[in-house]
This record gives sequence, C-alpha cells and structure tokens, in this order.
Amino acid sequence: MNRKIFTICVALSAGFFLFACKKNGAAKPQWSAGTGEYFVYGDTYETDDTLAPDPFTSGKDLSMWPTGPVSRTQSQLFIYNMPSAGSGTFQLTDDPGGLYDTTCYILGNFPGPNGEDMFSSNGVTGSLTKTGTNSFTFTATAYIGSSLSDTMHIEGSGSY
Repeated sequence: MNRKIFTICVALSAGFFLFACKKNGAAKPQWSAGTGEYFVYGDTYETDDTLAPDPFTSGKDLSMWPTGPVSRTQSQLFIYNMPSAGSGTFQLTDDPGGLYDTTCYILGNFPGPNGEDMFSSNGVTGSLTKTGTNSFTFTATAYIGSSLSDTMHIEGSGSY
C-alpha cells in the first residue's frame, strides 16, 4: 500500500507540471506560488507552495515542497481540490474517490521516526480553513500508510 501511495504522489506531481501550462499563443504558467509550513512529529517543514490546475478535475491542487536540508526535502505534501472560496472552514474528506474526486483531501510522505512514512486522508479527521483568497491553515489526523491503527497529527498553513 505504501508503494501505491508513493506512486500516486509521483504521478500527480508530474501531472501538476505537465498540465500547469495553458496555450494561448505562447505557453503561460497557470499556477500561483507562495510559502508555508507544516508540522509533524515535532518537526517544522518550511515550504514553497504552488497551486496548479488539477489535470483530472476542474479544481486546483496545492503542492507544499520543503525548502530545508536535503534529508528533509524528501518530504512532500499535497492538498487536492483546494477550495476557491476566500474564507470558510472545509472538512478534509475521509475517503477520496480516486483521481476524479472533487472533494478536498491531503496526501504525502516524509522521513518519519521509523523511516519514510506515507500518509493519506484515508481515515482522516480534520479541516482546512481559508484565511483569505490565497491563504489557508489546516489540521488533520491521518492513517500512516495502509495501517488502520497507526495515526499521525499534521498541521500547517500557507499562501499561494
């Protein structure tokens, strides 16, 4: 199951960049960039945040790429189907319905205390709050890998 989550992360990462340009004569980027951070297992990950069109839905997906030391750049976090509203609190979905799902959910991996942990919003409890048109905070508890008993808490904020 962990390999499956990693493969999905890699495929969707590639999709961000392959489908993020729209042609209007010349290719122009169709994404927004900003900064953020997230906290997990007592560590803070400062990030460069990029919002890009989702290649499978009409929504937009946010990637949070750590900017710290090399050992920490193996971490990645994605927020799929970022709400477009300028304010409000949105539940993170418990069970994303696949690539074409339009509900907000998170997915990612990072170097955890026992090696690389992968997490998904499968089994998540949490929410994302839009603090402005291009800013947000989130907090969630998610299953680690395919385990139904091991969970982790993650929270963060950012702008794009």
